[in-house]
Amino acid sequence: MENKDSTISITDLLIIFKKYFLVIMVTSVITTVAAYVICNYFIEKKYSATAVFYLENKNMASGDRTTVTTEEINSAQRLVQNAISVLRSMDSIPARVIEKHGLRGYTVNSFKKTINFSNEPNTTVLSISVTMKEKNLVVSVLQSYSDICIEEFERVINSGSIKEVNAASSNGNPVYPIPHNFLMIGSIIGFVGSYFAAFIKEILDTKVKSEDDLFTIYNIPVFAEILSFNSKSKSSYSSYSYE
Repeated sequence: MENKDSTISITDLLIIFKKYFLVIMVTSVITTVAAYVICNYFIEKKYSATAVFYLENKNMASGDRTTVTTEEINSAQRLVQNAISVLRSMDSIPARVIEKHGLRGYTVNSFKKTINFSNEPNTTVLSISVTMKEKNLVVSVLQSYSDICIEEFERVINSGSIKEVNAASSNGNPVYPIPHNFLMIGSIIGFVGSYFAAFIKEILDTKVKSEDDLFTIYNIPVFAEILSFNSKSKSSYSSYSYE
């Protein structure tokens, strides 16, 4: 007997959701709690500090002019990019910071990965940040790195100057992991995963449990029912057989 071709409608999906609502909700709560526990007790926290600098070329820094040409602005912005390239490539800066603070477990290359340079668009403002697991050292480490960067900038780059706008600082809160992100991901995984499991269970369940299933799945109307009595208890019956 061939099955009638059928498609899954939104109504069918809602019926599955209603049927397994409690299971889906409980699973979502469990995965959310699990995400919270993992986030707070099993993942190593990282902290960040940031310092801000202002760079300008010598032409802009000299004189008492109140106007600046477009070429001078472009030149200053190129100066920022050159400074980033030079400071990022220097191995001596992280080596000195590692030695000064006794950062065991860090190599020059691994320390470089904790440093990030950024430049505000169309400005000569440079931000340097460091992200590391040592909460009590993150500010002092960045301040040392910043001081050495200023020294090296003045030694290597003669076409401009650098000024510290904001010294290294941190709000003390971890930048990774972010709790609400983990909680959201945990709840989504629980909800989607449990619903998908319920959906697959319903799709793979080919048992006919009522005359409605016969008509829905096979398009066969039921004209009569033959009761199947339980042999252990003749006073009751356990299931139906449809023919």
